Amino acid sequence: MPWKVAGSRFASICVVVFFAAFAVTACGCAGKKPVAQGLDGVVIVKGKPLKSGTITFTGESGTVWTDHVRNGKFTITNVVPGKVKVTVEPAAGATGDVKAGVGKMSPTPDPALANLKEQEYTIAADQTRIEVKFP
Repeated sequence: MPWKVAGSRFASICVVVFFAAFAVTACGCAGKKPVAQGLDGVVIVKGKPLKSGTITFTGESGTVWTDHVRNGKFTITNVVPGKVKVTVEPAAGATGDVKAGVGKMSPTPDPALANLKEQEYTIAADQTRIEVKFP
């Protein structure tokens, strides 16, 4: 009989340890969700601020944040800290001789700004500003 009592005590201790470990994990000690934040930035393309366009941030989870770029500046709201992929699409511009009435709007941006490569950045939890550069 003493064996059964010792076995029951061991089983009881194992059950208590298991539930204690489960309670610690379930209480949020396993990790916290990052807090979304605002991010002000500037887009530099080939050494100059981008006049006009659209910037897109894509997070690791696939979440997308986008804003219009005006005079190189943009503001992204509710971005989650972590690794992001950044792309920019320059706005289309006017081409041709506008003063003679033969000008037209080009559906594509300046060829010098075409094919900008995606950039990767890491947004820190306390970061509020970013400079995005496209060589």
